[in-house]
Amino acid sequence: MSRKLGYVQLTLCSLVYLSIATRFSADLGRTQYSNGAYSNFFDIQAKALLRGHLAVPKDSLGAEAFIVGGKEHLYFGIFPALLRMPVLLFSDSPFGHLTLVSCFAAWLLFVISAWKLGDMVLEHVDAHPQRGWVRIALGTAWRLAVALGSPMMMLAGPAWAFSEAIMWGVAAATLFQWRLCRLLLDPSTRNHVWVGAALLLAVLNRPTLGLGCLVVLIALAIWRARQRLQREAGRLLASCAVGVVGLVVPNMLRFGRFFGPPMRSQILSQIDDQRMRMLRYAGDDFVDPRYLPTNALAYLRPDGISISRHFPFVGPPSGLPTVSLDAIHDITYRTPSISATSTALVLLAVVGAVAAVRHVRCDRLARQVLLLSAAGVPAVATLLVWGFIAPRYLADFVVLIVPLSAMGCAQLIRWLAAARASRSIVSVVVLATVVLWSTVANAALAVSSSYLTGPDGGADELVEIQRRGNFWTSSSVQRFATISDFDFTRTDPPAPETIAMLGQCAAVYLSTGEPVDPWIALAYGASDFRQEFAVSPVGRPAFASVLVATFDAVQPQLPADPDHFELRVNTDADGRVSLQLADEFGVVDYPLTVTPGDAFTLTVTSDPVRERMFFDINGSTAHFAHYLTRSLFTDAGQVIDFPDSASDGGLNVEAVPPPTTDCRS
Repeated sequence: MSRKLGYVQLTLCSLVYLSIATRFSADLGRTQYSNGAYSNFFDIQAKALLRGHLAVPKDSLGAEAFIVGGKEHLYFGIFPALLRMPVLLFSDSPFGHLTLVSCFAAWLLFVISAWKLGDMVLEHVDAHPQRGWVRIALGTAWRLAVALGSPMMMLAGPAWAFSEAIMWGVAAATLFQWRLCRLLLDPSTRNHVWVGAALLLAVLNRPTLGLGCLVVLIALAIWRARQRLQREAGRLLASCAVGVVGLVVPNMLRFGRFFGPPMRSQILSQIDDQRMRMLRYAGDDFVDPRYLPTNALAYLRPDGISISRHFPFVGPPSGLPTVSLDAIHDITYRTPSISATSTALVLLAVVGAVAAVRHVRCDRLARQVLLLSAAGVPAVATLLVWGFIAPRYLADFVVLIVPLSAMGCAQLIRWLAAARASRSIVSVVVLATVVLWSTVANAALAVSSSYLTGPDGGADELVEIQRRGNFWTSSSVQRFATISDFDFTRTDPPAPETIAMLGQCAAVYLSTGEPVDPWIALAYGASDFRQEFAVSPVGRPAFASVLVATFDAVQPQLPADPDHFELRVNTDADGRVSLQLADEFGVVDYPLTVTPGDAFTLTVTSDPVRERMFFDINGSTAHFAHYLTRSLFTDAGQVIDFPDSASDGGLNVEAVPPPTTDCRS
């Protein structure tokens, strides 16, 4: 395949990826949450590293933090943070807005590495000169399936650290596979250095994928030693040593153990009832063989997809995964299967696996492909016995199936080179159709997850795009009289795409159908749990503190939970503004990025349906309250007092009347 054609293909695929990732805009700094939450994790880690620390500041990661030795740590691999350090060293302005660019860089590295690997496999195919078009057509179809029809495309949707961490892990492992393939053909010093660097990159990202790459390289080193190629074996072992250091040392420094974090040490593991049940079931870990039947069915079932009459028309299954053996998972999200979404790559990988196994004794290429694919086995094996099922984990299959799918494409070219022209044409059309389906499925999943991940994804925009009418007045909107009507269980969440209104137009919500946080607010009307204030600094900057809300839990969930909260707006002598949330255990400060001396609007919401307290500044969510406020959201409810007005020297706060809505009675 010509280099010029490759550039054209890469450019077109990049445009498609960026269109989905930015929602057809030029916003490369888009974040999943408007306050940058979950998109700033690696920025926080980078700033800590610049100060010479692996530990991150207290309360900077919320419930995602791991507390070890009294210090809080991020559990992801550190490479995306290292990548940010040169940028944040000179400027803080991109802080929290680098995730989308970083994800695109990871996707680009993955695509280039996979395509290079595929080219090396396809170079070994002998096709009849008159059937050169078959090689070009099938090679192009395979490339498009890799770039646009794999879970790496699906991860373009949510712009947050969870997607970024996985994308860099897959990209690094695929780079390792390509460079190892080069090394197998040419064991030069340059290629050994490349393999060592790619291995280090892999272990500094996703541990299970890095471990797979390390195991493959150790196996190759042992094989070379048995062949009496001592010099090459020594070089390989040197690279393995570098990989072991990169895999173990950061983990030891953060968690005091060789591999993986201690799951009991995460804050979420200490406050979430379901997580605690799962850890007791699985022996304080996420891994248990009893998860295998459930996970395998969820990730591999051929019908793991749903078709909707609403845009983007393709989505995850309408129901939750069917749990076998009474297994207790942490979360089982509605998760599409790899076979139903990345159908083209999976089918080609099956063909490639059969061909490689059949010819493993006599075909060097078959042995190499099986070796390269083995780098993805530990990640997939872990995924199948992991107590958490989620769509983003589908990407762990990519490292396993990409080399095999390239082998399958090569085998298909061999078959069609000897077939009749009509059969070749039909086969190419069929494969192109399957690739198109894979692209549409992953793009649609990316779009829907972009809008429906988190409360700030823009679910209201999605409903508008779907032309489902004015949800305030539509007759298709369900009316729920009380908060209890929104209740659900993890095994029986509300049906996806349900729109429900609370009371007399207090709020309208959209259901994601997920077992955790299924309700996303589309809009708020007049209610007793949400209040907007106009905040106006008066005169010269000065210390001021104004009480804007008190919250009381009628019946806390646990005796140790706080039952009274006070929220204040504070200013200092420099005019900097912050919120201060106090309870009986202490005070949490929330800095606000408003210009000193400027007036702004503050909206305080303690949503009993979403069971979250959060604060909006000028219409955008600035902060979510700490996890102890969960004690407000019980069956007994909460009592909130919002003052009509308040002032303290240089700071005035005035309540704003609630919005008027054209709401059906």
